[in-house]
Formats: sequence, C-alpha cells, structure tokens
Amino acid sequence: MRLFVFDVDGTLVSDFSTELNKELINTLNEVLDRGDAIAIASGRPYSGIIQYLNQLKDGNKFCICANGALVTDIKGNVLFKNPLKLKYFYQFCEEYKEILDSIDGNIYAYLFNGVGYIKYNEFIDGEYKLNGNYQPISLVENQLDDETDILKFMVASLPEHSLEIERSISEKWKTDFLMVRSSPMFIEFNNKSANKSPATAFLAKYLNIDKKNVYTFGDGGNDFLMIRDFNGVAMGNATEECKKVATFITKTAKENGVVYAIKELIK
Repeated sequence: MRLFVFDVDGTLVSDFSTELNKELINTLNEVLDRGDAIAIASGRPYSGIIQYLNQLKDGNKFCICANGALVTDIKGNVLFKNPLKLKYFYQFCEEYKEILDSIDGNIYAYLFNGVGYIKYNEFIDGEYKLNGNYQPISLVENQLDDETDILKFMVASLPEHSLEIERSISEKWKTDFLMVRSSPMFIEFNNKSANKSPATAFLAKYLNIDKKNVYTFGDGGNDFLMIRDFNGVAMGNATEECKKVATFITKTAKENGVVYAIKELIK
C-alpha cells in the first residue's frame, strides 16, 4: 500500500473551487482501486476537506486538517490531534488590535466545531462558504474558556497589506508557534509541533506504510515540510522553496498537475 497526500488550494483545485474535475476524480479513484490510501492535508477544517473526499469512491480516505493539527478518518473520528489553547488567540488579538480594527483585515480561530470570530466580515463568510458550511461562532456572544482547544488561528488581509502585517509580527510569535504563509492573504499559527509532515508520518505509521511509499503534493508554505520529508511533488505554481526540496516538479494546478504527476511517478 502507498499513501498519497494532497494539499487542496493550488494543488487539487486552482480557484478555491469546491468541485474536483472529472479527470482528477478518475485518477484518484484509480489510486483507491489499487488499494492505496489517499489523505487530503489542508489548512482547511474537516468540513472543508470531506467535501472533496466525498466526490471519490469508497476506499482508504483520511483527513489531515488545519495544517496537521488534526487527523481523522473519513467519518470524522479523531486519530490524532495537536491543538493550541484559545488564550493564545485572545493574546494575539489584543497585541495586534489594529488588524481587527482595520476595514479589511481579520483574526479568527479554527474551533473544532466552527470558525470562531470577534469581528464578522467577508473572510468569515468565505470560511463558511468554502468549507462545507463551517459554522461561524461569535466569541463575543459565546465566551469560551481560555483553555479551550483550538486547531489554529489565522490572520487574514488583502495581499497588498499582508506582507506589511507579517513584518510587524514580533519574533515571539514566530518562534513560539508555527507561523506559515499559506497564501498571499493568509498567515496561519499552529502549535509549534503541528504541521503536515508529522501528521503525514503519523498516518503512514497508523497504516503501516513505509516512508518510501508516501507521496506528498503541495504548493505553499504550509506544504514545505511534507514535500521535503517524503516523496514530495511540487506543483508548477508552487513556491520556489517548495520546488527546491521536491523530488518531482509537476504542472500547475490549472494544468491538472496532480494527474500528470501520478501518471509519471506510478508506472
């Protein structure tokens, strides 16, 4: 058995679509028909991942959620988790209140049952729409304990402001947490030991699959470690950092790079 692990945005889909194209579905179904396992490893929550896996036939399918903070089976049963405490989200919001006060920025938390927010704007609306009705939860109206487990928290802003925000974040947050840029709009914070690579390693061990039989596909900063640590496939639209550590560089997501890579690598 082999394990194929795929990022979503910029890898399986190119435009935040919630639908996989027919050629990609057919190729992934062939992987499942061979008895191999498929996992989707994304910054998205379970509800945002399962909508893609449900487009495939039955088989060995798994979810690596929130950049590796949570691993579940197809039914959502938790196999592994590495969360943060909600208090760190509150501390960040207090320290960077100007982001919350800005017109187009936001800071919000991935809870286990929805997206927790202090300010509602289009980013919260987008999380709900793109992640299978991932429910918005007001943390003003629903005050949760500081020790509540969360999967991660995110800083969202327009691309032209995001780099400036990143430069303003203190070294404490960059060293005490795993901070990654997943897109031109999003900066994400996880538990320092939570990322897609150890989550993939856990799943491979859980399935008794040797590391040499693990293939990882991605394009962004939150994919770098799993591309580096396994048989990594960097999309044609991937960052240069991802391409430098990849075993194979494929076509872009728009060009069905996942399909191309699987056909080239698995003869």
